[in-house]
Amino acid sequence: MPEMNERVSKFFQEHNLTLADKPGWVPSKILDYSDRTDEEFNNKLKNNITGYIVSIHDDKISINEVTWISNVNEDGGFKIVDSSPEVIQYQLAQDVEVWVLTQMVHIQIPLQDLKSYIEKYEYTLWNIGVKEGKVITLIEKYVP
Repeated sequence: MPEMNERVSKFFQEHNLTLADKPGWVPSKILDYSDRTDEEFNNKLKNNITGYIVSIHDDKISINEVTWISNVNEDGGFKIVDSSPEVIQYQLAQDVEVWVLTQMVHIQIPLQDLKSYIEKYEYTLWNIGVKEGKVITLIEKYVP
C-alpha cells in the first residue's frame, strides 16, 4: 500500500481531513479541486466527456454520456442532460488513472477498487478522459 507523500499529508493536516469514508485507501497523490490553479488537475480535465459508469468488465467500461450545462436559473446552478440513453463501451488503458472524491480533494485509487466503488456510489458522475478510443482517466466529478 502506498504511503501519503508530503503534499498529501500536509494538506490533510491543514484541513483536518480523514479518509473515514474510504477505508483502506491511502492516497499517494492528490488532485486539489479546491485550488483551481492546480495545473495537474486542470490538464486532466481537458477534453473530457462527462458520464455515469454503467459497468466494468475486464478491460472494458460502459459509459452513459451526459451533458453538464451551467445555468444560474437551475437549482444548484447547473443541469445534467441525458440526451441519449445509449451506453457506449470503451477499452480501458492499461495505465488508466482513477481519482475519487473525498471531502476536499481527489485521491487516486487502484483500478481494481473501482468496481466496488461504483457499486457503493452508483450515481456518481465522472469526468472521463479518452485518448485513441481508450479511457485514460476517470475523475469523479464534484456535484454540489
